[in-house]
Amino acid sequence: MKRNLKLVIVLVVLVVAAVASLVAVNVVSSSKDKKAAKEAAELVLISQNSDDIKSIDITDSDGEDYQFSLSDSDWVLTNRDDVNLSSSFCNSLCLYYGDLKATKKITDKADDLSIYGLDKPVKLTVSDSEKSSTIYIGKATSTNEAFYVMKEGSDAVFTMDYSTAYVLSNPSMSMKNTYLTYEWSDDDYTYYKVTKQGKTVIELDRNSGIWEIKSPVNHEINSTSTLTILSNIARYELDGYGEKITEEQYSEYGFDNPYYTVEIKNNEGKDMTILIGKSIDSYTDKEVPILYKDDNQLAYISYENIYFVERGTEEYTSLNLISLKNEDITGGEIKLDSNFEVQNIKFEGTYSTENNSFDNVKIDGKDIDTSVSNVSSLYSDFIYSILNMEADSVDAYADPQNTADETITLDLTDGSSIKLDFATKDDNTYYVFKDGEYTGLIARRKALTKENGVIDYYKQIQTALSIKDN
Repeated sequence: MKRNLKLVIVLVVLVVAAVASLVAVNVVSSSKDKKAAKEAAELVLISQNSDDIKSIDITDSDGEDYQFSLSDSDWVLTNRDDVNLSSSFCNSLCLYYGDLKATKKITDKADDLSIYGLDKPVKLTVSDSEKSSTIYIGKATSTNEAFYVMKEGSDAVFTMDYSTAYVLSNPSMSMKNTYLTYEWSDDDYTYYKVTKQGKTVIELDRNSGIWEIKSPVNHEINSTSTLTILSNIARYELDGYGEKITEEQYSEYGFDNPYYTVEIKNNEGKDMTILIGKSIDSYTDKEVPILYKDDNQLAYISYENIYFVERGTEEYTSLNLISLKNEDITGGEIKLDSNFEVQNIKFEGTYSTENNSFDNVKIDGKDIDTSVSNVSSLYSDFIYSILNMEADSVDAYADPQNTADETITLDLTDGSSIKLDFATKDDNTYYVFKDGEYTGLIARRKALTKENGVIDYYKQIQTALSIKDN
């Protein structure tokens, strides 16, 4: 009996001990969980449903204020119009600001906020219809792994991961678009001008969707090349932004006497002027500083992305002397000097789009039966050679006299005419004038004399007619 009693007592003691141990473990575990939960809660800087956020206010360390509000599902900057916003930045506003957490608590109370850059912090306030949350962002840690932050109403200092905090602490940079011409597409452009060392390289104007050259040449545009250039410009991105400078600082970068100036306007009536201080090849580090003159904003762009300013006038200009089709002309006259085998050519003929051939053809006043021999195809080739004459190069800045040593006059179906004058430049080339105005084009003599060219086809026609008559 006594033996059994002792056994019971031992068992009771063991049970009590086990229970006590379990209770102790649970108490410790619960205590740890509560501590962890408390610490996790402390690290929450802003916690708001992104769908509920209505406004965001950012004041940078210089006191510049940026107020965003949600309007018809789009975020807009309501208090200023001097920032070209990045659409991707606006679209991600709530993702950035709705849920912000610290990574670590540094101290419960800072005696000197300047140590953390929190004496002149970036202030961020996120608001929905019911509440607002505000945090302050200081400087980066010495290792650049994080930024120091504080919550409004708390003396504690925390750290936030570097990438998120950098975006938040540099609003003027983060919110700006990264494209050279803002976020304008080339379809938005209505005006484009490049000036190099005070001379206009190209000036374009778009009317009713069609680009035309205003200066420095008086000729038709090379649409394919031009549209490619403009399309590429719209896609070029900046490497980053610098500071805003004053006009007194222009000389440091050469902006007081810029080597290049780029001017662009868009269909909303906005415009931009970009200055580049030196020749592109002089930037040995291949990163070129540029200035947006409208707001004196300094930016940087790669050598490759700004090299379009070196595109010459000829790349925007059609080298075809005439931009007409067969059906546009009814005839014409070619006058050449005594150095040519032929001095005067007169021709007439109307093009039939139905038959793809010329009818009512006259050569030097004589009616030509185009149904006989190969005269019809030769006359078509003759007209083709005129309509496809090409310049060799462009000299936009020449100021030649129109000596009209050779001329080509074309009569058009609308009753008007076009006259091309060729003024001798040297033994091999001409300055080309159109209706008395210098086009900016330089044509070679062989444009007239080459095999299967204008004079050659005329001679072939004469030979064919001579054979026919015999």
